[in-house]
Amino acid sequence: MATEDAGKGREIASGAEGTTSGPAVRNVAAPDVLYVPGGRDPGTVPGARPPRTRLPADERFRLRRVTLVIVLVLVAVVLGLGLILILLYNRLVTLRNRAENAWSQVDVQLRRRYDLIPNLVETVKGYASHERATFEEVTNARTRAQEARTVGEQAEAENLLTQAIGKLFAVAEDYPELRATENFQQLQAQLDETEDKIAVSRQVYNDAVLTYDTALETVPTNIVAGMFNFEERQYFELEEPAAREAPQVSF
Repeated sequence: MATEDAGKGREIASGAEGTTSGPAVRNVAAPDVLYVPGGRDPGTVPGARPPRTRLPADERFRLRRVTLVIVLVLVAVVLGLGLILILLYNRLVTLRNRAENAWSQVDVQLRRRYDLIPNLVETVKGYASHERATFEEVTNARTRAQEARTVGEQAEAENLLTQAIGKLFAVAEDYPELRATENFQQLQAQLDETEDKIAVSRQVYNDAVLTYDTALETVPTNIVAGMFNFEERQYFELEEPAAREAPQVSF
């Protein structure tokens, strides 16, 4: 009897030990909770992961909505900056083209004056052929003006040409019969008209350059101008006082 009772005691103890040391089992309904047979606390089981906390559905929805709003705001900012950049660039191009077009109008009138000068020289030469130095000065000044490449060079050359033309008219004043010819009077009238058109075209050009250069110096167009290498344009100005008036001949 004592032997049987001892054997049963060992079986019970063995069963208890087997229960205690059995493998851990996860609850299917709550996979984050670890159960160990034998009633041991899952938090004290070595190697067991702590239970994960999940955000409520409304919190997750709010977080996604905030993220979407941030992304949309960033996209809108990028698109807005791109649109502003395009508008400022187009404005600078428009102003630059306007200045270039105004200069082309000045160039048209200058070339018209160049075409009149040879006829004027030949007309005066018919009465004052000995004024060779004056004729050569006018011809050289005309050539220099035609070869000018920049606005500054053009203004300087036009000053010299206007002074040379003034000397030519001064020679013509010594020959009343020359000044009385119809050909000379027509050339003088055409030259005066051309000088007036040059003055008007020059003013239009300088106004266009003023607007363009101002845009290059003011914010925010100066930033775009620096990014795309827009350069300032020169004003077409007459430095010599004598060049500010068209040559006049009194009869």
